[in-house]
Amino acid sequence: MKTIHKSIIGKGKLENEDSFLVREKDGIFMVADGMSGWNGKKASDTAINTISNSLEEKRACRLDNDNMSTTLKKLLKEADREVTALKGRSGTTIDICIVRDNALHLAHIGDSRVYLLYKNLYFEQITNDMARPQFTYHGRAPQNEIERKILSLTNSYMPSHWIGDHNSKHDKVFQFERISLLEVKRIVMTTDGLTDLTIDDEIREALIIENLQDASDKLVSHIEYPNKISETFITHLEFFIENHLKERSILSMLDPIFDQFCNNVNMRKMRDHYTNSTIADDGYGAFILGYFDKYPDIKEAFLQYLNSVLNFSDDTTFIIIEPN
Repeated sequence: MKTIHKSIIGKGKLENEDSFLVREKDGIFMVADGMSGWNGKKASDTAINTISNSLEEKRACRLDNDNMSTTLKKLLKEADREVTALKGRSGTTIDICIVRDNALHLAHIGDSRVYLLYKNLYFEQITNDMARPQFTYHGRAPQNEIERKILSLTNSYMPSHWIGDHNSKHDKVFQFERISLLEVKRIVMTTDGLTDLTIDDEIREALIIENLQDASDKLVSHIEYPNKISETFITHLEFFIENHLKERSILSMLDPIFDQFCNNVNMRKMRDHYTNSTIADDGYGAFILGYFDKYPDIKEAFLQYLNSVLNFSDDTTFIIIEPN
């Protein structure tokens, strides 16, 4: 078995709220994404450590295909009790993958993901997205990866199920799977720091790279230098402005660009216009888009600024596993 992993703190954050475990010799892998504002770091650490310690205690008892599901259910309930017992509101997602006898045993709750790349290069997500959009896409739920990505980039998704939080009555809905690995080339476990900035095709393109280090580097490149994001915002800029930058907050996003364009006559006119004019609350989007249509250089600077603000703001952890 070969593995490679990466855990990267989000831009501007004081600590990485993701936790993970790679125990290659035993075929045990875990990823937990602590929820920001919900005692995230403590919650994810507690979940991983609780399960890891329990597995150590069970080493004398062989974990085989017959008792694995029962064991995983007990481990998740134990981790949930420990995270719930933490002081204050606490929550984390978690994925557990145990590789035994050419089989993958999965336990999952939350919006982190596990994917499989098969030897024939077919690629699929095997976890259910336990997440809900906080905003809708043109009044409806997102229907594809691009629409989901737009909402994710604007922090409009949150887990619908997680472990922890004694103040909440939400259901603890877990997913358990047992999957044959005979035709599987690679497994990737990842928090949503990666999947918020990529679409499935981009993850697949990275995973089919033969060298594990190169595959890992390719995934990281989507986080640090996500080439698709500007294109996405160009396509959906009107929706983004109308739904996520309300009233004068739209224009405040332009402030960092004024210095860059301090000698640009059009930019100065634009600033004077919105500073000195009375614009109805529902008119700011049309006002901004009108200037973008006239002055593509200002539009491009705005998109670049959005990239610098939104990209790499979430912690990202992933593990790539070659089972054979």
